[in-house]
Amino acid sequence: MSRIGTTDYLIEVADGNIDGARIEGFQMQGEIDGTRGDIWGGTGDYAFPTTAQTLEILSSSANDAAGGTGMRTVDFVSLDANKLLQITRVTLNGTTPVILSGTHLRKHLLVGVDSGSIGRNDGDITLRISVAGATWNVIKAGKGVSHDGHFTIPSNEKGQFLNLFLLVPKNSEMIGHTDIRDGSNANPTWLSSADVFIYQSLVNFEVLAKLTLVPESDVAIKAEGTSTFQTTWIFEMLYLET
Repeated sequence: MSRIGTTDYLIEVADGNIDGARIEGFQMQGEIDGTRGDIWGGTGDYAFPTTAQTLEILSSSANDAAGGTGMRTVDFVSLDANKLLQITRVTLNGTTPVILSGTHLRKHLLVGVDSGSIGRNDGDITLRISVAGATWNVIKAGKGVSHDGHFTIPSNEKGQFLNLFLLVPKNSEMIGHTDIRDGSNANPTWLSSADVFIYQSLVNFEVLAKLTLVPESDVAIKAEGTSTFQTTWIFEMLYLET
């Protein structure tokens, strides 16, 4: 810590030199059309659950299984019933659903751990409520990690937005916004940012007045376009223990 005065604070956080602080990047990618909807690997809008759930995971490919050529093992980073981070590791069984241990109140990230010769998932990996219930998270084929526009601040941390990157491909335009609510409230209200209008651009929004999110805040990223295309968003977030 004697080097803090001569180095960048965020670099020190990323290197693990500052206790109680961490940086995380959220990648969001999804198909949008003329109807405003969530940016994520699933279809339709995602409903934030009100109670902890038992979940199951499966692939659209038989190759994503123990001993298979595709993805074999995944880690699911979630929030438990107290909205504290937890990691659940599960071995895939191809197109046959596998029940995850424990119960989960919020999703955070779904990421591959090890794979066969393909080196990544061969099919779409779907995490859903057991049995055959609503989809929670998706790793698209070949991606290896979920690109999801929903997340919740853990109950023992607060979050600060640092940067936002938006990508709209050539000849496409998009209107997007961020929805935030205080999830610790018994009857929370969604608050939306101003609409952001983007035309065939890669835009970096540096957040000059850092927005601090209280513990248990829910965040959802939404957008609509004049045509159907894939958009990509990246949030950089600083977490600080409370």
